[in-house]
Amino acid sequence: MESDFYLRYYVGHKGKFGHEFLEFEFRPDGKLRYANNSNYKNDVMIRKEAYVHKSVMEELKRIIDDSEITKEDDALWPPPDRVGRQKIALQLRATLENLTNLRPLGEDFRWYLKMKCGNCGEISEKWQYIRLMDSVALKGGRGSASMVQKCKLCARENSIEILSSTIKPYNAEDNEKFKTIVEFECRGLEPVDFQPQAGFAAEGAESGTVFNDINLQEKDWTDYDEKTQESVGIFEVTHQFVKC
Repeated sequence: MESDFYLRYYVGHKGKFGHEFLEFEFRPDGKLRYANNSNYKNDVMIRKEAYVHKSVMEELKRIIDDSEITKEDDALWPPPDRVGRQKIALQLRATLENLTNLRPLGEDFRWYLKMKCGNCGEISEKWQYIRLMDSVALKGGRGSASMVQKCKLCARENSIEILSSTIKPYNAEDNEKFKTIVEFECRGLEPVDFQPQAGFAAEGAESGTVFNDINLQEKDWTDYDEKTQESVGIFEVTHQFVKC
């Protein structure tokens, strides 16, 4: 390594107030350069007590410099402006009965997701939703996103954006096949689960009858088309995420 060597140490645990963590960064001489604690009242105590002997720093630097794993990682590391950014598609599969044009309705449609932090791997326990109508500014004037969130475990700021141009309907010809219905641009936040709920709409395949406010939380939905005098339904709704 040509630049100065710094050691960063991180430890986290789940306490009664949620995830708590300690993070230290030491200078080449072993003195504390940076400290962070999710329980900020302890920061002063940490800054007074933390210290690593210089010989330990030198040995760690030697080990890392000689590591084949480090060399492989450096070779595979993406360009700086693309770190942590990727597109992920949500694909839907369902059985449509006498229906077509199944789609999310309006900019206030809620995409209920569970997210994973791309930095530490922490997965949210609760469902969170994002909407097209929401826009949150990113730090440093780097644009905006549908959601900006600081990880409770590692404190990294992550974001996810709904790409409106990628939203597509699920049609009769897509029946029982996976089809991409939306793509997300992910910068540190990766969707790992999806819960369809209310807010979908569809049309009668022959009649064009519009059915609004379809709720797919139970993965099945049925109704009746007065124009054709036949039942309509959506069954066996499943999903998967694929990287674009």
